Amino acid sequence: MDDVRAIAAGQGGPFDLIDGLPVHPLVVHGAVVLVPLAALGLVLMAVWPRFSRRHGWLVVALAVVAAGAAVVSVRSGEAFQERVGEPGFDHAELGEVLPWLAGGLALAALVLWLVDRRGGGDAWDDGAPRPRGGVLRLLVAVVAMLVALANVVWVARVGHSGAQSVWLDEVSDGGTDDDGGAEVPAATFTEAQVAQRDDAAACWTIVGGVVYDLTEWIERHPGGRAPIESLCGTDGTVLFTAQHEGQEEPAEELAEYAIGRLA
Repeated sequence: MDDVRAIAAGQGGPFDLIDGLPVHPLVVHGAVVLVPLAALGLVLMAVWPRFSRRHGWLVVALAVVAAGAAVVSVRSGEAFQERVGEPGFDHAELGEVLPWLAGGLALAALVLWLVDRRGGGDAWDDGAPRPRGGVLRLLVAVVAMLVALANVVWVARVGHSGAQSVWLDEVSDGGTDDDGGAEVPAATFTEAQVAQRDDAAACWTIVGGVVYDLTEWIERHPGGRAPIESLCGTDGTVLFTAQHEGQEEPAEELAEYAIGRLA
């Protein structure tokens, strides 16, 4: 797709591409699965002290991995955003909170496990019953359950906003633009992002609120390179309208290069 191939200078890094594919869609499901799974383990620890004492370390390890997956998802999402634009629906903003919540999940699991390990086994070596955690254990368990619930709710919110940014326009309008013309991808871009693509190596322009990548069209334009290069990095609505208003063929050719809308 043109919106994926249009790469700004300086992009790259471990969170950008894997074998030519964006990292984010490949790794984001790790956080979507692992964070709720760790949250479920934490709830089991909270309501089942024996499970916590014996297997809590597994939940702690899972929660740490889940937090790492959340961090990778956010970093790869930032790299993906540089390629395809703002996802919309507050998806990026919601996603940035998830690593903090997942980190809190791991911390809550660790604290609860340590409290249970210290405050209660079945018996001391001499057979006398070990003391339970009492009020401290209850407070830690309640907080842990709240943290687990917050993580599950937040993962659902992030996932829902991500699905909206990808599919809402496709489902609601059948994959066409507001005027019933050619499909316009759901991605959004700022004027600043367009302004950075201002030469023949990466030529973006805005026409009627839609962002177009005209890089490949420069060499193919029947009227030569200059008219297209003059549009690079700018809002070309006035120039395009003045030159081609009422002409169906230029509008159809332009629509093929749409990569998103202006944010």
